[in-house]
Amino acid sequence: LSPYASLGKQELGGRTVLHFVARHRDGITDLHFEDTVQITRAAKPVPVLVGKRATLKGDFTITKNLTTIRAFTIDMAALKARLSGTITPSDITVHGTMEQPDISRFDPKLSGHATEVFHLSGKPNDLTLHGTADGVVTAKGIESGPFHLGIDVAHLPDAPSGSVTGTGSLYGAPLSLAASFARKTNGAIDLDLRNLAWKSLSGQGRLTRAPGAIVPDGTLHL
Repeated sequence: LSPYASLGKQELGGRTVLHFVARHRDGITDLHFEDTVQITRAAKPVPVLVGKRATLKGDFTITKNLTTIRAFTIDMAALKARLSGTITPSDITVHGTMEQPDISRFDPKLSGHATEVFHLSGKPNDLTLHGTADGVVTAKGIESGPFHLGIDVAHLPDAPSGSVTGTGSLYGAPLSLAASFARKTNGAIDLDLRNLAWKSLSGQGRLTRAPGAIVPDGTLHL
């Protein structure tokens, strides 16, 4: 990899091996690839994120108006991900999972792990996203427990609106969050904090930022 990295004036040493197979018959194309990357020298944080070896694998089937992602996977030290689904000019359905087995690889001040699951579906200009995140993330000197986050968003990408919920534990006390949000096509943003609770702290409120405004209007009670 060194000669290619030098073209971009980057420090990178290692090797990659790509295996690629394409078959076409009766209007159907099957694609398979597997790429293995080994990093021997690189600037931080690349060696920490990639590890000794990373692999990318993909299996796709393509017809005239349909692309089927049978499997697309990424496997490296900091991230393991899997994606599958179908894509047509009028509809998208994609399901995926991502796992960070060691959060400290992203930030050495943190420890723990996390897993995200998402489902994206709908028309390309009107998508719906449902996702969850679970795990345990701790920082030095801060006692925390398992957390769960949920997000539901509709009307992506132009006018997203949805909700976020979360539960967890911080310094031995339950922590909960519930909020909804919306962004209109003219750029206006609404945020409704329905509930924030931790020990004696509680919060509620609603904020609105008009198109082009820097400071939002509204009321927030803590």
